[in-house]
Amino acid sequence: MPVSARRSAPASSIEQRRAPRHSVDCRATAKLALSISILDASLLGLRGRASLPLPSGTLLNLTLPGHAARHARVTWAEGDTFGCEFLKPLSHDELRRLTDATNNAPQLMIG
Repeated sequence: MPVSARRSAPASSIEQRRAPRHSVDCRATAKLALSISILDASLLGLRGRASLPLPSGTLLNLTLPGHAARHARVTWAEGDTFGCEFLKPLSHDELRRLTDATNNAPQLMIG
């Protein structure tokens, strides 16, 4: 009997896969773009607000105003607010660029 003749009902979307699936059991890392509001910052870390919960221990890859890129680890979270520690501290110039990007912020005097 031809294959098409054996089908009596339309196949579900699972049965219509274009490539065969293989059973696996392993971990993966997912990256997603998330906009955060920075509430305050220091050379060593920042306090922010995010639309998704960020549990303690979460690793972040941040692009800060002034294009400074930093990896950070969430050290605490309370509701939508969190604190994180930079794995490499900001330089004084990077912190100045961050505060310069803030509307109505007092001028920062960094030594």
